[in-house]
Amino acid sequence: MIDADHFKAYNDTFGHQAGDQVLVGIAICISDSVSRAGDCAARYGGEEFAVLLPNISAADAYKIAETIRLKVQGWSDDQASTTVSCGIASLVPSAGMDWPVLVAAADKALYAAKAGGRNQSVVASLPQLSLVA
Repeated sequence: MIDADHFKAYNDTFGHQAGDQVLVGIAICISDSVSRAGDCAARYGGEEFAVLLPNISAADAYKIAETIRLKVQGWSDDQASTTVSCGIASLVPSAGMDWPVLVAAADKALYAAKAGGRNQSVVASLPQLSLVA
């Protein structure tokens, strides 16, 4: 899960058209960083994006999240308006696990990234949903 930092304040200050351009820029940064067959990046809602990376470790997903985060940070001269926070969750499919658990873990990690100061990536562990560094 990827969320634009302070996006509401940006929209309120510069208007929705400017905010839309920021979202397009973030989407391009994500698209440029996710290129394997089977990878899927999508707008999840509002200023939030989801990236699905099948058959990849949490450590490698973290590296991709950091690549995205740094591309977004460098995308504009105004870095305060173009940073993202990332929450990463990884699971090996099993009978007891399902998508809502994965999304909840990624969302929890995303909130930890926001609470930790934004403009960072945090990895969650499953199934306990506890955070790991």
